Amino acid sequence: MKSMTLLRALGGAEDRYLLECRAEVRRRPGRGLGALAALAACGCLAAGLYLGWGYWSAGQELGVEDLPPSQPPVSAAVTAPELALNPLSAGPEESGGVYALYNLSPEDFVPMTEEELLDLFGAELPVEELLPGFTAQPGEETPGIYRREGGEVYFAVHTFSFASPEGGTLSVTLAQAPQMVSSLSGGQTLAFTEVNGRALAVFSQGEGTLWTQFYQGGLCWTLLGENLGEETFARALAGLVEEGNTAGTHTWRGTVSTLGVSYVQEGGVETFDHAYMTVELEGAPWPHVMVDLTEEEAAAFARGDGVSLTFAGEPATSFRLWADQVEAVTPLT
Repeated sequence: MKSMTLLRALGGAEDRYLLECRAEVRRRPGRGLGALAALAACGCLAAGLYLGWGYWSAGQELGVEDLPPSQPPVSAAVTAPELALNPLSAGPEESGGVYALYNLSPEDFVPMTEEELLDLFGAELPVEELLPGFTAQPGEETPGIYRREGGEVYFAVHTFSFASPEGGTLSVTLAQAPQMVSSLSGGQTLAFTEVNGRALAVFSQGEGTLWTQFYQGGLCWTLLGENLGEETFARALAGLVEEGNTAGTHTWRGTVSTLGVSYVQEGGVETFDHAYMTVELEGAPWPHVMVDLTEEEAAAFARGDGVSLTFAGEPATSFRLWADQVEAVTPLT
């Protein structure tokens, strides 16, 4: 699936939902699987030097039983969580709302390799190590970014695709600019899956389709699995999601930057449709978040107001708190 199509399906946003990306992309800390593999390699080298020194200094040969065991594959070190799925009736193409049209100028496009994009994103994707048998697949789009004449990157989105011999596929879409706000915020009850200390909402759609969105390292991540099976998708999650602490209930504070209220005409009578606000957060791991409001809540706020948000888990879809997560929206005085 193309990255633009995937964002349109899963992370799409109407114009009123569009937020500018202010998060500075940073290189992932060394907790990733690549770092673990490097440490393991260093450990093997150190062990080899030690054993070699023991052989020459003691003047005797070590037996096979004295050698350290070989390092297990990365996939063996990952424990797949049990998924708590949230079913959605529509498929990925129909469920995500409208994707805002961006003025992407062909003259601004800078082609890059996928390796160069990962370096730009500061991300690692050890999918082939996590899921033995899976191999990287050529993308449908030319990898690259959109950069203005002055050097500013204003659009950097790419889908990295992997497939198994059995026909299962895993697509990982990374979005740096602009950050997308999902238009999904359904009224259903949410269940969360704990992955490395983080509470993620994992969705199932149709037959064999699983997906989730989360924010990490200044990027919006969308993982879409088709015909994988729950255990394989869970193993990929466990290996790609960095450790965190978003399980339980949290309170974030910030300033209202966008406030929208819409009404519909029915039989000549204007009735409330929906309301939302965007909050620029202070001292939170997310730069901003969007939350739906009741008509009464919307009437209590204006742009520039301070607000306190108490909710469960972490934003269920990209920068979006679902109604079922929110416990309290309180003005700060």
